[in-house]
Amino acid sequence: WIDAKDPRRMIEADDGGGEVSIDGGKTWTDEDFATAQMYHVIATNHFPYHVCGAQQDNSTLCGPSRSPGGTIDISDWKEAGGGESGWIAARTDDPDVVYAGSYGNLLTRKDMRTELTRNVNPWPDNPMGHPARDLKYRFQWTFPIISSAHDPNVIYAGSNMVHKSTNGGQSWTVISPDLTYADPATLGNSGGPITKDQTSVEYYAVIFVIEESPLDPNVLWAGSDDGKISLTRDGGKTWSTVTPPDMQKYTRVSSIDASHFGAGIAYVAANRYQLDDNRPLIWKTQDFGKTWTRIDTGIDQTEFTRVVREDPERPGLLVAGTERGVWFSLDDGRGWQKLQLNLPIVPVHDLTFKNGDIILATHGRSFWVMDNVSTLEQLTTEVMASDAHLFKPRDQYRASFGGGFGGGRRGAGGAAAITPENAPQHPVGANPTGGAIVQYWLKSVNQEVAVDVLDGQGKLIRSYTSKLDSTAYADSVRREQRNRSRMDSLRVAGVADDSIRKLVQVAPDAAGGIDPASDDDGFRAPPTPRAPNRRGMNTFAWNMRYPDASTFQGMILWAASTQGPPAPPGTYSIRLTVSGKPIATESFRLLPDPRSKGVTNADYAEQFALLTRIRDRFTETNDAVKTIRYIKRELADRRRRIAADRQATFGTAAMALEQALSQVEDSLYQTRNRSGQDPLNYPIRLNNKLGALMGVVGSSDGRPTQQSYSVFTELSHQLDRELQTMKRSVDTGLPRINSMLRDAGLPPIEAKPVDAPPPRQVAAQ
Repeated sequence: WIDAKDPRRMIEADDGGGEVSIDGGKTWTDEDFATAQMYHVIATNHFPYHVCGAQQDNSTLCGPSRSPGGTIDISDWKEAGGGESGWIAARTDDPDVVYAGSYGNLLTRKDMRTELTRNVNPWPDNPMGHPARDLKYRFQWTFPIISSAHDPNVIYAGSNMVHKSTNGGQSWTVISPDLTYADPATLGNSGGPITKDQTSVEYYAVIFVIEESPLDPNVLWAGSDDGKISLTRDGGKTWSTVTPPDMQKYTRVSSIDASHFGAGIAYVAANRYQLDDNRPLIWKTQDFGKTWTRIDTGIDQTEFTRVVREDPERPGLLVAGTERGVWFSLDDGRGWQKLQLNLPIVPVHDLTFKNGDIILATHGRSFWVMDNVSTLEQLTTEVMASDAHLFKPRDQYRASFGGGFGGGRRGAGGAAAITPENAPQHPVGANPTGGAIVQYWLKSVNQEVAVDVLDGQGKLIRSYTSKLDSTAYADSVRREQRNRSRMDSLRVAGVADDSIRKLVQVAPDAAGGIDPASDDDGFRAPPTPRAPNRRGMNTFAWNMRYPDASTFQGMILWAASTQGPPAPPGTYSIRLTVSGKPIATESFRLLPDPRSKGVTNADYAEQFALLTRIRDRFTETNDAVKTIRYIKRELADRRRRIAADRQATFGTAAMALEQALSQVEDSLYQTRNRSGQDPLNYPIRLNNKLGALMGVVGSSDGRPTQQSYSVFTELSHQLDRELQTMKRSVDTGLPRINSMLRDAGLPPIEAKPVDAPPPRQVAAQ
């Protein structure tokens, strides 16, 4: 594209993205855009699961669905063998072993650990330049490859026949006849008359999809690109044609999804757009293809379909990918609704469900994930008609992935914000929202909401509300607005929350759901999380931690945090109250990180117990600092207010108490700290040491080290000495001072941990 008014402005588009020039093509931008054209997608059995697929005019890719670093960087992605157009399949018992295809019959087996790749082409007779009629087996440009869910040694591949291997591709057996119409008119030369273009992308009369029943390994479905559906119920010994009667010849069978709720149930998505027919085409069978029902009514009649999948947890919940986005049905296809949310208008070539998420392969905007579809699984018309409804939270793993358990600078928790100034210079993917996700439905806006987190015995752990003081409310609303693209919600009743995340994108402003410290010169406690109270769907994330240690204004910590102890594995509950009325209590499990091998429940209990003890002593220390500072502020106030003839006597007593308390304060906290780098010059004190010890004990799953107990014992003894000194000073000095104040008609001073008021700030416009 060239700007008609300024020809120096040019935009060039290609399979790799786009480039911009503002000097007539002398120089071009070198920015990466999330424009990958993905053919298919699978999700592996890693923890966390990996997303794999092939991208047009590039390579295959496998990468994690979330990363410990808070974002999914380009370095997290690996090439998976095969080539630009292929399917990918991973062993179910060893997901680092992947099979990937490409044109020219290419099929590779790759061990992602060693990077070693082997060509296990089912028929290594290179077809380049030949028309389809010349070939023994017609492998399409993007021929199907699947790994058996029942036997990890079994993989299937499709040409015009179904090929099966039981030994990692070392040998293959053809287990079907030609399952296409094989019309000779479709098997000739492509292109011409001057130059032919025969790389297998043009091959026709091929198997386009193979599907194995998750319930019966002997049930296999195959769909061709010329409109034929075939079925075997005996592992390939015999096949029958089960094409819907109203499926026209030359219809491309793009996807078949075998049901998790009946071996005879399957869903088919097909298309005829290359024949100038853009209608969506979706069928369902309940009797192994003996009869079929069209179930695409409600989808835009100009959006042809490439894929339909059934939710493996809820019968009747279907998701379809079309040329312009995603649709869903709650009633087994009788009606459909758009599920676009923040997803761009883009072709969705494939999708899959994994661990309660939906992963999309878009042809032009890379991979996208909709996290936590448990709400969709529970959504009914009755729910949407109710005044309020709490959805059962899904079980959550007790794992740190840049959110939820994430650490933070100077105790700010979560993950540091990524802003335009410090954003990575290449695209990164967004992690899902950290923590245990709580979702609830409100029929009306601005109701007072309370969300309580309870332990397995029903004891309150944390309580959150929509009703906060003005400062906390403003902070929380700002955070909600900034993080809205990370929250899972539905566009219902005019309430829109972005809920789908890209695996290749520039990360949003905040990466962990916790507001970081706003400057480098002092501690700012995280804003109080606010329970949202919008009309429609609301999403809230508990960070899976018990209450934090107390803080005070201006506190600077080095390599320490005030975050509370992570909750140990077990059963927890969420209690929702709306406008003072109890709505529901729903339980969920907090599961141990599968990567933490050999850690027992007793180990988690020991870790939690020690972290709680450290947290409590940390709070004692910070509360003592607040008490000392409160007393000194009150002494300064009374010094200003006391009569002149009493100032000398009062000032002497006040100074003595101040000096005694300041010595304790200097032992509890490094009072010379003014910036985040000052601890390099001024040694940290007891509160920082306790906070740092919390980080050590909580740095990984497992029983604390013996030396951690020893250090905690020493720090506790030091703290006890300082607190005793403080108590003696207060018990001896404060009564005398208060006696003087009463004689002067001034209010006495209490010893209590009252923090200094925050500095006044001018609100940004």
